[in-house]
Amino acid sequence: MRREDTVRLDTDRLVREVRELGLRQWALARLVRVSRKTVSRWLTGKVRRISAHNLERLAEALGCRPGELTLPESAPPYATRADQRHAAELSLDRDLVQLLSPSGDWELAEGVLRAALEPNLPPGRLGRLLNQLSITAWRQERYDEGYALARRAAEIGGRIGDEAVRVKAAANMATVDSLVGRHTDALEGYEWCLERAGSFETARDHAGVLTNVSMVYRDFARFTESVAAQREAIRLFTGLELPFNLSIAHTCLGVILTEWGRLDEAGLALEESRRRAEAANFFPKLVTLNFYTADVAALGGDLDRAGGLIAEGLRGLGELEHYDPACLEITARYRRLAGDSDGAGRSFAEGLERSRKLLPARALLLQERARLALALGDESGEERHRGEANAVFAETGLEKRIRRETVAEYGRMFTA
Repeated sequence: MRREDTVRLDTDRLVREVRELGLRQWALARLVRVSRKTVSRWLTGKVRRISAHNLERLAEALGCRPGELTLPESAPPYATRADQRHAAELSLDRDLVQLLSPSGDWELAEGVLRAALEPNLPPGRLGRLLNQLSITAWRQERYDEGYALARRAAEIGGRIGDEAVRVKAAANMATVDSLVGRHTDALEGYEWCLERAGSFETARDHAGVLTNVSMVYRDFARFTESVAAQREAIRLFTGLELPFNLSIAHTCLGVILTEWGRLDEAGLALEESRRRAEAANFFPKLVTLNFYTADVAALGGDLDRAGGLIAEGLRGLGELEHYDPACLEITARYRRLAGDSDGAGRSFAEGLERSRKLLPARALLLQERARLALALGDESGEERHRGEANAVFAETGLEKRIRRETVAEYGRMFTA
């Protein structure tokens, strides 16, 4: 059949008409006098053009005019359900979230994933897409939505017996729990995943959970376990040759070691993180690494180097929509150590605003605010801000971080 003897079929309109009439494919095929396979191809968009005589019979069967089922030749080639399903398969097979992660463009990743959603996706594919969407949501600080998407994925995984979907969903829910301050739930969730290590879809997923549970161990001040889990994650990521993930893992290791007072080791970990971030062209990490490296320098007494790194980091933050409030905590700490109490106060105000939903980050900022009050000789202020931090730590179940006495310098409260 020549192309000029056919017209463009409006697949979406056809699907709506068939659905509204409640017609089964076999019944429609009989009315139009074509095979059921042909009708299936029309409805899924695998065939986008239709002959004039078939169009007339199709319109008669549906009780509409032929023109209502066609698109003009000049219309853009809109995606069909078959296109959407193919997009979903590509997004999962190529791991769209992993591909776009170095750019930090979570809005783009979410948009592509949502465009790939369509009602007839196989449940396993749908569960995997929802897990990916969960990541894009919580990365954009929409924590409740990210949790709800992961819970839906978990329900699908449980219903169809797909353990990989369930484990990924549990990891996403644990991540949200850790960010908003439900630390007991987060730890239980991550350890539940690790008990089912054989169900991880990829070794990268396994290593990612190790990286995340390491930071929860750090929140509970269980530094030996924290370092061990992070080093195991690094071992796995190294075997997979994943510079993006290795940059994150080495950053986490540097942050843990800094608070544990092991500054030399922390500096080495952060240097390695920078090297990996450069290899992955991971711009957001290159920006925030300035702050974590400045923290090591400032706590080690090199305020000049710390100041240069902080200045460079602050310039970069202007290009990032989402970043760790710890960057502002570190800026406030540097400014306190450098004697700039007004600048430290501004950093606290911005940091507390950004951490409204992130209770652990908020508590650490309040504890740092207590140190500034102490440096200014304001003992009542130190006690007040320390008490505020203690209240948040108590709410989130992090009792080991509660301080009954004057707060010590960061990096000295939990010595190795």
